[in-house]
Amino acid sequence: MNKTELFDLYYRKDYLDSFVFDRWYDWVNKTLGKRPSNEYNIDDYTIYTSGVTIHCGGKEYKIPLDEFFDDQKEQPDLKMLWHHGYYDGPLSGVAEYNGVKVWFELDEEDDYQQRTYAVYMLSPDETIQLVQLHKDFQDMVGYNCDYGDLYAPYTKNPRFNEFYTKYKDRDVDYTKNTKIGVFADCQFVRSRKTVD
Repeated sequence: MNKTELFDLYYRKDYLDSFVFDRWYDWVNKTLGKRPSNEYNIDDYTIYTSGVTIHCGGKEYKIPLDEFFDDQKEQPDLKMLWHHGYYDGPLSGVAEYNGVKVWFELDEEDDYQQRTYAVYMLSPDETIQLVQLHKDFQDMVGYNCDYGDLYAPYTKNPRFNEFYTKYKDRDVDYTKNTKIGVFADCQFVRSRKTVD
């Protein structure tokens, strides 16, 4: 996101709050080396053309815009392809990280319902199995868990029970794989096409 886009967001306050909170938590983690906690909850913030002033816990942090958004230059190409678990938002699923399929899983959700996801490597065999599982899901249940152009709202599929019978005993823990990192929800691209 560049500065112009940021100032465009200013007029859409609810989106801006969420965006600033995400950037703040990333900045606290990266710059102060601390895991965001209640101690770093934002009381108020102001955006200027030169920077952002954050008030929290009786302290004031003045952060130049370039520093507040410095990791935008090194932002990974990270997009959700489909989710497996979902409750008020994705809990787990498959994403693409710099062109490679990976597993993501909810890491933490704060008091503001801002989520972070841990991202894990997948072996070639695990990737093949997950792609097949998802293809079966699409054929037997639908495309309601997809992101991007494949998404379609759920409609009743007569093969629904067949899928859940076939995969009822499947229990794989990908969190034992190599962890790539933890990313804020706003770092994932997860658009869905509009369906009339």
